[in-house]
Amino acid sequence: GGLGWRTSSGHLLKNQAFYCQRSRVNKWDQAYHAGVNTWKDYHGPKHRSDAHTMERLDRYDGDQDQWEAKRTFVNTTRVQSLDRLYNRKLERVNLEHAASWAPHRHAHRQVHSYHETFDGALDEKPEKELRKVLTGKVLERDREAVRS
Repeated sequence: GGLGWRTSSGHLLKNQAFYCQRSRVNKWDQAYHAGVNTWKDYHGPKHRSDAHTMERLDRYDGDQDQWEAKRTFVNTTRVQSLDRLYNRKLERVNLEHAASWAPHRHAHRQVHSYHETFDGALDEKPEKELRKVLTGKVLERDREAVRS
């Protein structure tokens, strides 16, 4: 049979190895409890090939591959993110320098209800339209009204 200690008459000694504390392991998976056939077919070759170390090395290789894949993914995602950021920055710079483009100005009252006044609505219209409404005469009378 298996790896157990035996008396001179061939009886198996039941020591700590026999009474294993691992509750989730089946007895037939333990070499100590193996019969003659199980030892010849499974535990013997496994013991000779140092299967525990090989399994540990395989697990280590798998973990390394997993870590490498994760690292590659993170680096690739980071590079893509930085590319997007840089491209947006370049686009904004180009739009700033372009003569035909101007940013859309939002009304102050869209930002906060505090600006819900006559002045707050002035930012909604372009300057060209405001000149039509606020003529020189209107502005002059407005100044007079403020002074008096």
